[in-house]
Amino acid sequence: MKWFANLKIAIKLTIGFGLGMLLLLTVGTVSFSAMSGMNKATDRLINDPIPGLISTASLIDDIKEFHLLELQHVLNKEDAGKHQIEGSMDSKQAEIQKDFDGYEKAVNAGEERTNFDRAKTDWNQCVSFHPGLLALSHKNDVKACQAYITGASFKSYSDVTDSLQKLLDYNEKDAGLLSKESQSASVYARRSIVGVLLFSLLALTGIGLCISRLIALPLKQVGERMQRLQTVCVASLQEAMKALAQGDLTVVLEPTTQPLEINQKDEVGQMAATFNSMLEQTKGTIVAYGEAREALVELIGKVAEGAESVAATSTQLSTSAEQTGRASEDIARSMQDVASAADQSASTSQEMAKA
Repeated sequence: MKWFANLKIAIKLTIGFGLGMLLLLTVGTVSFSAMSGMNKATDRLINDPIPGLISTASLIDDIKEFHLLELQHVLNKEDAGKHQIEGSMDSKQAEIQKDFDGYEKAVNAGEERTNFDRAKTDWNQCVSFHPGLLALSHKNDVKACQAYITGASFKSYSDVTDSLQKLLDYNEKDAGLLSKESQSASVYARRSIVGVLLFSLLALTGIGLCISRLIALPLKQVGERMQRLQTVCVASLQEAMKALAQGDLTVVLEPTTQPLEINQKDEVGQMAATFNSMLEQTKGTIVAYGEAREALVELIGKVAEGAESVAATSTQLSTSAEQTGRASEDIARSMQDVASAADQSASTSQEMAKA
């Protein structure tokens, strides 16, 4: 992680943005893949069993209607009515054949193909009885028609209905399986998307916190130390210099701001190195102030000691002068006494000379 901390802030932010985009791309890829799987299951459901269900149900209804038209043909006694019903039966028969042909294009191999072929065979067998029934109906032979309808014709209708019902059951079963598959794909898609989104959010949060910690916290430390350096060390140094200028040598300074221990090589690390350099210069100034203050205190002490010595010498000289003055006075008095004695001696000598 140290290599990342040493990168420039712009590169850190670029890497963070790139990782965020990569995670978003991952979310998009997973979402696309999951949705693609769900779409495939849905497409199979729409394009395979559902058309089969629709076609099978339509065939069953159309064959029932065809059978009802046959019964109506038998019961109708008028030739015009019979011809009209025959036209409807021809249309219905063509419609049934069209349904079989359309369904056959989408039939899959296996069970569906087997059921379809059986249903088509049974329908062809059923249609083979149709001309004979129409001939008996035109003769208005109700009993013969009834025996025909309840006999081989009825069996053929039952067989084709059973075959189509099996085909319908197969399509319903297939549709149920594909529906479950589609639901499973949908659940997987939701879980995958939610999981990747949660992971991306957590990863982006972690990346953001990491970059924020590598940038914001060191910047906060630099700001706090700069403020302390300004408000404590530099302000105290200014006050001490003012006191020194006013002759107050009692202010003692000690640097209290600690250097920053930020070893990053990015812009924040450069700011921290610049701050540490400023701090060392400030500490050097405080030390120089302390040395200057101590030197002034020592000098003033020596000057005070010299003044006291000069005062003592002056006192001694004054005392000697007084003593010398008293001695001079004594000498003068002695000289006067000597002079008086000399005068007396001279007078005595004169008097002795006169005598």
